[in-house]
Amino acid sequence: MIEFEIKNLKQTKLVAKFLAETVKPVLIKEKKLLLILRGELGSGKTTFAQIFGRSLGVKEKIKSPTFILWQIYPFKLKGQTFRFNHLDLYRLKNRAEVKSLVGPDLIQAGDIFLIEWGEKLTGQVKASRFNLDFKIIGPNQRLISIDYAKK
Repeated sequence: MIEFEIKNLKQTKLVAKFLAETVKPVLIKEKKLLLILRGELGSGKTTFAQIFGRSLGVKEKIKSPTFILWQIYPFKLKGQTFRFNHLDLYRLKNRAEVKSLVGPDLIQAGDIFLIEWGEKLTGQVKASRFNLDFKIIGPNQRLISIDYAKK
């Protein structure tokens, strides 16, 4: 596990860009990947997701999927086309709602999924994953903990 203490948007950008560069070789090799973002409301998950997607190579504006649940953005990496899937499960109330949206075969080749409030998945998706925990530690300070679990 690695931890970053973030004090401003510039540092958030650095961590998101670092992680994007870190996952690129994993994505090229495995062809699919899952990132789970956990943390309280207002801890910076959506901002991080937007910067991360842009750092992967997404060209269009990345919008918060809170009300529509799921946005898909194509991008190119080493000549291959991938899909950045940005999900936000905040509004889903129970396991049945999550299961109706997200199943075990959700992630296909060419997909990278970044799921805010991903703790609601509770093991429903089998894939190599990066788990990111966001914690508010001060008015403008966050602690981001990142670990990797190979499938």
